[in-house]
Amino acid sequence: SGRDRVVVIWDLQTLSSTRTIPVMETVEALISLPSMDYLKPLKIKQTFSPNEPLFFTFGNSGLVKLWSGTTGRCLLIQEDKTHEKTAGNSYSKDKEHEQVFLNAYFNETTRMFYTNTVDHNIVAFNIKKLKLEKQFIGELGDVLDVRFFNDNDNNPLYAIVANNDEKVKIFNLNTWHCQMLKGHTDIVIGLDISYDHSLLATCSKDDIVRIWSYDSDTSSFSCVALAEGHTGDVAAIAFSKTSNAFIVSGSQDTTAKVWSLEKLILDKDLSIEPQHLSSLFTLKTHDKEVNSVSVSINDKHFATGSADKTAKIWDIRNQKLLAVLSGHRRGIWCVQYSPVNPELATASADGLIKIWSTKDYNCLHTIEGHDASVLRIVYLSMGTQLISSGSDGLLKLWDLKTSTCVKSIDAHEGKIWGMTASTDESLLVTCASDSSVIVWRDSTEEERQAKRDNVEEVLLMEQEVSNLLINKKYHEALKIALNLNQPFRALKILKEILNEIDGIDHLKNTLLQFSDDHLNLLFSYVIDWNTNTRHSTEAQIIIKMLLSIVTPDKILKLPNGQKCVESLLPYTERHMARIERLSQQVLFLDFSWHSMKYLDQSSNVSTSEEFSTT
Repeated sequence: SGRDRVVVIWDLQTLSSTRTIPVMETVEALISLPSMDYLKPLKIKQTFSPNEPLFFTFGNSGLVKLWSGTTGRCLLIQEDKTHEKTAGNSYSKDKEHEQVFLNAYFNETTRMFYTNTVDHNIVAFNIKKLKLEKQFIGELGDVLDVRFFNDNDNNPLYAIVANNDEKVKIFNLNTWHCQMLKGHTDIVIGLDISYDHSLLATCSKDDIVRIWSYDSDTSSFSCVALAEGHTGDVAAIAFSKTSNAFIVSGSQDTTAKVWSLEKLILDKDLSIEPQHLSSLFTLKTHDKEVNSVSVSINDKHFATGSADKTAKIWDIRNQKLLAVLSGHRRGIWCVQYSPVNPELATASADGLIKIWSTKDYNCLHTIEGHDASVLRIVYLSMGTQLISSGSDGLLKLWDLKTSTCVKSIDAHEGKIWGMTASTDESLLVTCASDSSVIVWRDSTEEERQAKRDNVEEVLLMEQEVSNLLINKKYHEALKIALNLNQPFRALKILKEILNEIDGIDHLKNTLLQFSDDHLNLLFSYVIDWNTNTRHSTEAQIIIKMLLSIVTPDKILKLPNGQKCVESLLPYTERHMARIERLSQQVLFLDFSWHSMKYLDQSSNVSTSEEFSTT
């Protein structure tokens, strides 16, 4: 097979072609099955003889086809249209980029066709129905938005991704198998999920909003509705919060539209054409494109954020403007209502996050910390925390009571365009322009439990140290103190050892049994002890012992050996100078004492001579 749109059958005895079959598409891979038994599950309407040569082609149409080598007829075409090319494919030898499949292999054990595609995907087709079983995405490009989709138990089942492609990617979080939703004709920009996780909304550069329904029986999505009316790229979409009554869309045509979903018919029949939604009303919202929309928790209001540096709050029932929130110095990328409090958060390209009251529409406080544009914000912990993503690839978690950054994470190497949390906030997913989607797990409780366990372990070990000191098992006690990283307790143990009658010899034997890690740790403690005159005596004793039992080369080979020596020298010289001064003072005191004794003896002689004269 080749790109000349024909398949040639050759006789291996004569090395000559016996038949040329026109397949009317460039063929990148051809597979002839080793046995006809593999074809029994396939529903082939046409009859063929048992010895008839059959083969599968993988061409630029994006469909797997079964052909007869005898008659040249196409016996079966794949029903799964996931990778079918919808654009017109005019044949040309120079248009190699129009191919879909690059290679194909058949696994006899799993009875699956494995293919790799031109957009860096690995696709597995089941031979029973030629149905796509698994698909692994190798390249996403710029990822623009992401959402979690829950199962019937309200646990995250899918991560739905919009990237620089007209197909929506749906990743199964358990297997990472990816479904693709075809329908849009241009790049999908935004996503949103209905409150009950039964509907998915997508908006695109084709100026259209699509509504998709999830079928739990087949684990698939189907397009049930279209919303057409915008004259520019639809950049933002938001469902109502308490019911599937309406959906709000914001576009680069500076307008926002509210679409009614009350008459939406959810039919599982894929052959039925999607119904067209009617717009309840259209509002001229901003002077520039609308970047974000958000619906309030009670479905009475919705907010829009625009590149004109303002955010606006609108009344859905009266279709009136309630407030204009101005204060940002650059365009607003995201607006988000608090799930609990009467607040609205706005994130801007000026690196600021502002929290606004939805009662009097005043700015409650401004959060500063990002050095780049803030692209997305999400409320967490019942509205007490806020997590933000920036164009510098950083995630920041904020405590709204103190407006302080609790944690900062270097998450991506590009702009973090999308971010959302699961319903129970146990998972967070982020996507960025570095072609990656990262799922984060909340480990707060695990860290707290680890701290509690660590405290309990430390208490038990401290009790064990006390018991060992009572029993005068100094070696074991000192080793535990070093393991606990407790310099003061280690110093007390060393002083206890030195207070013994043969304490120096006992301490030397103890140090001889220490590992290099313990000796290195002890060296670091000695540096601190040596800076204090109250502990310098013990520090100098330990230094002397270490130098007597450890060679200089071994000391320098320790991780902090050279640093320890350099740190010990100046304070040791200072202690030496202090001892010399003290020695001089002692000599002067001795001289004074002897002088006082001489004066006392002289006074006694004078008194005795006076008595004798008298």
